[in-house]
Amino acid sequence: MGERGNRQSKSYGSLRVDVEQSHRVSEVTIAYYDRMAEAYWDGTRDHDVSQNYASLLDAIENDPPYSILDLGCGPGRDLRHFRSSGHNAVGLDGSKEFVAMARSYSGCEVLHQDFLAMVLPQSRVCECVAVPRAEPRVAEDIARTPRNLEAPRHPVLLKPKRKQRGRL
Repeated sequence: MGERGNRQSKSYGSLRVDVEQSHRVSEVTIAYYDRMAEAYWDGTRDHDVSQNYASLLDAIENDPPYSILDLGCGPGRDLRHFRSSGHNAVGLDGSKEFVAMARSYSGCEVLHQDFLAMVLPQSRVCECVAVPRAEPRVAEDIARTPRNLEAPRHPVLLKPKRKQRGRL
């Protein structure tokens, strides 16, 4: 039980999260992206984020090819880039529209899951994680899971907010 009667809350260090509110925000966000998927794709497909790719890949200590998990993969632009560069890229997104786009555009495996209820394959070890800037705690949770501790480092690319696209 949380501090508000029957409402649940979780703590992440000094941050306390209202679970019900988080689920509502997630539902609204996913519904928005489902409605606006085509417009979002039209507005982001041609962004030059090559320096972000280079920074992420340069931070990995292992030898390529890498296993990359792209949380909030959207329409699959980054997945396609990583796959075309010879890496094993897997996407995850809560928007069913983005999942369909990403699978079609990238040719990669894309999981349809909400960040708040992710269940990642047990057999996967991700060497790096790309995650939206609004969800850094998700990357931290993944890096701490026992099945991912085998990788020596987990570089995280925090995808910038729309105004900052193209810059780390």
